[in-house]
Amino acid sequence: MTMSHDPSGTHSPQTTDDAARAGASYAHWLQQEPAPESPVPTLSEHPAPPPAAPRRRAAAWWAAGIAGAMVLVLLAFGGGVITGMVLLRALDAQDGYVEAGMMGIEDDFVDGEVTDAAGGVVAGFGGFDRPAVLGEHRLGWDTPEGGHLQVFVETVTWDAAELVAGADPQNPPAEPGHVYVQADLRLTYRGSVPLDLRDGLWVMAETDYWAADSSEAWAEPAAPLHAVSRLDDGDEVTCSVLFEVPEGVVRDVVFSVEPYWAYPLYIGRG
Repeated sequence: MTMSHDPSGTHSPQTTDDAARAGASYAHWLQQEPAPESPVPTLSEHPAPPPAAPRRRAAAWWAAGIAGAMVLVLLAFGGGVITGMVLLRALDAQDGYVEAGMMGIEDDFVDGEVTDAAGGVVAGFGGFDRPAVLGEHRLGWDTPEGGHLQVFVETVTWDAAELVAGADPQNPPAEPGHVYVQADLRLTYRGSVPLDLRDGLWVMAETDYWAADSSEAWAEPAAPLHAVSRLDDGDEVTCSVLFEVPEGVVRDVVFSVEPYWAYPLYIGRG
């Protein structure tokens, strides 16, 4: 317990009133003493965090812009491809038309005809589904200059390994699973203007699911068709075409013969 100071020189206990006055005096002192001010942080000391929502929106717009640009590029590329294909087809068709015009013929090709040994026209033959018959029928076309070309397939050797070996010792054998098939042709021409046949008469061997041009074989017959470059009036020339045919389709082969100015005619076993 604290003691109060008495001016008489003696000490007496502190009373309740004295304690109350002392507490009030201390409380009054606290009210008069100014409280220390807390420092206010400045923007340089504590910068405000950047807003998150605008950044997300900006990123979203940026991603959407890239996606849109990619779509436009793809559409432009696809359109360019399609346009290119259309132009190529148009140019191909125009090229055929120009070639036909340079040769002095109409833009449509000439139809051929199938005849028998006596020269009579045989109707209904010459298509892929109903080919002319080997050994019986002839194939013929009128030329742009007013002449007439006839092709007669005299013989077909369905396994021509010996003929190929005898034509040129350098001829390789057929690939495994294949056989050489040789067709011997007789070309007859009638016309006042010579017929230029430099690679202008094409022969193919075909089935429903396979086809080959005579130029695809690695071997050559003794008298190849491509060596015939010109026919004059009255010429009758014998030549051959050679094919390398898969063994499994040999019996189904049909030959197509096509001059450069006309539609093809087909001939087969019948």
